[in-house]
Amino acid sequence: MDDGPRTVETAAPEQLSARDGRRVITFQGELVASASSANPSSNGRWTELRVYRSKGGSWIVEKVGRSTMVHIPGCDRVQSDKLPRFQEAHPGQDPDDGYVYCECVGDEYDFTTLLVEEDRYWASVCDSVDALVEAVHRRKGGTRRLPYFAQGVLDTLSERYPEVAAAYQVETVE
Repeated sequence: MDDGPRTVETAAPEQLSARDGRRVITFQGELVASASSANPSSNGRWTELRVYRSKGGSWIVEKVGRSTMVHIPGCDRVQSDKLPRFQEAHPGQDPDDGYVYCECVGDEYDFTTLLVEEDRYWASVCDSVDALVEAVHRRKGGTRRLPYFAQGVLDTLSERYPEVAAAYQVETVE
């Protein structure tokens, strides 16, 4: 279970990386806050959020959509034609150990045909605190919102960086 946002302070910048799809962003910096939406009711899917500060002063926001969800081919809840087979993605592992079965997987299924969702990676390099605040928002169906765990990350950052507090705590909408 998640213990809430964390602030991580390091003595000196270190070589770090953040993934954005298949692209990798590398930089010197430090992890300054992180959080996860994982909880007992996550049902096999959750989001991890990490915010880094580069040596040059940029903010790097990395979001990872994690999943342990297993499906059968033809499942109408996902684009199953784009999912890898469980056996290929996790050789030697058993889907009964830590994975969640979608409702599409009945009592009788062929183990060799099971499909597994893959983790998804997004990263943004932000040159301002306004861009940082925007990057931690979630967008879906034309709506922009700030998930609870992301609010916690911004609250944590606000304690250490007053400029984040100024950009985050009051939003002006035209």
